Amino acid sequence: MEEGDITDEEFMKGLQHAVAAGTLYPVLCTAAELNIGTKLLLDFITEYCPKPTDRGKVTGKHPKSGKEISLECISDGPNVMQIFKTVSEQHVGELSFFKCASGAIKQGMELLNNNRDTVERVGQIFAMNGNSRKEVAHIVAGDIGSVVKLKNSHTGDTLSDRSFPVMLKTIDFPSPVIRQAVAPKSKGDEEKISTGLQSLHEEDPSFIVNVDSELQQIIVAGQGELHLDIITNRLKQKLGVDVIIEEPRIPYRETIKGTAKAQGKYKK
Repeated sequence: MEEGDITDEEFMKGLQHAVAAGTLYPVLCTAAELNIGTKLLLDFITEYCPKPTDRGKVTGKHPKSGKEISLECISDGPNVMQIFKTVSEQHVGELSFFKCASGAIKQGMELLNNNRDTVERVGQIFAMNGNSRKEVAHIVAGDIGSVVKLKNSHTGDTLSDRSFPVMLKTIDFPSPVIRQAVAPKSKGDEEKISTGLQSLHEEDPSFIVNVDSELQQIIVAGQGELHLDIITNRLKQKLGVDVIIEEPRIPYRETIKGTAKAQGKYKK
C-alpha cells in the first residue's frame, strides 16, 4: 500500500489466496433467524473461499499399512467419500451427509468402509438444499450429498473403492466441558432414553452419553448448558420422553489417610 494503490481485481486475488492459505480469517456478522447478512455471507463464500480444486491434493492413509496416499479432486479418479454428519429423520432413517473427495459416487455402488472394514451398498443419493432434498443419480468430486440407510457407517468414516483402500483424516470433535445426569420423569422410560441418547450421539459426536453403573445414573456431557438443553429437547421431540436434569453424584471412596506401625504374632 505504501507503493501505490491496488485494483479491485488485485485485492480480490490477494484475499482469495490468503483465505485459501489459512493466513487470514474473515469475520462476517449475520443473524440467520432475522435473515440479516446471510446473502453477504453466501456471496463471500462463492467469491472468496477456495473451490475444492483450489485446495490441491488431499492426503490420506492406507488403513492397514499406514502409508500416505495423495488424492486429487477429479471426477475420473478413484471413488472416495467421507461422512461428516449424520441425521436421523422420521420415515427415512439415518441420513448420512458426505463429501465426495474423488471420483463420482453413484446409486447401487458398493464401497469399502475403511474405518470398520465392512462393505456398504450406496442407496438413494440426494442433493440437499436446506430441509428439502432432490434425488440425484450421482455426486461428483468436490460436491456434497447425502445417502440413506447405510448399515455400519457413521460420522468420520471414509468409504472408497475396494481396489483403492484409503482413510482420510478423521474429524476432531471438541472434548466436553460440562456434564449432567438425566433421569426419566416416568418409570419405565430408561431404555427409551438410553436408545434415544445413543442415536443423538451418532448425529452429534461432540455430545457424549454414558450409563454409570456405579452411580446408577445416565451421565450426559457436552459443550455447555445450552447444548445439553437442545439435546434433551430433541429427545422429547423425537421420542416423546421427558427427562429431569440432575447433578451427577460423586462416587466417594475410603482411602488411607495416615501411617501406623504395629507388631503382630502368628500362632499356628
